[in-house]
Amino acid sequence: MTRTEWDAIIRAHDRRLLAHLVARGVRIDLAKELAQEAWAKLIEQEREGRLGDLQMPGLILRQATFLALDAARRQRWETSAGEVPERADVAPGIDDVLASRSQLARARMAFATASAAEQRIFLALYEQPQLSCAQVAAGLGLSEQRVKQVAYEVRKRLRAALEEES
Repeated sequence: MTRTEWDAIIRAHDRRLLAHLVARGVRIDLAKELAQEAWAKLIEQEREGRLGDLQMPGLILRQATFLALDAARRQRWETSAGEVPERADVAPGIDDVLASRSQLARARMAFATASAAEQRIFLALYEQPQLSCAQVAAGLGLSEQRVKQVAYEVRKRLRAALEEES
């Protein structure tokens, strides 16, 4: 792929990439650095022939998300003046496990209230995050607006179920 082609891809997706990172709580200055690093890694991988089909923007969003997670992990483990970090307790407590199971059960019940068609649309969107709403709509023979509306309605039900107190 030529530099001109990469420049066009970057122009088309860089703003969305920055918005994606900032929406996940990354500071804008760090988001710009991570975006630049993500693009550099993808270009390098493509030149080495390690990438098949470039499915944008999903590919760059995933790359940048991994970089952001790595940066956050490094920041958590950095210590001042060479102190040895305390051992992190990685096992969740029983309260956390029970709360997670309760939330999962409520989410499953809320999802079950959706019609079969709504479930099919929602799963098509979220099981294949590289596909846009327009691509899912075309694949299901629906309008893009209908796909977006169903996704909104199902997410609204799921949020309401998860916010309920047990």
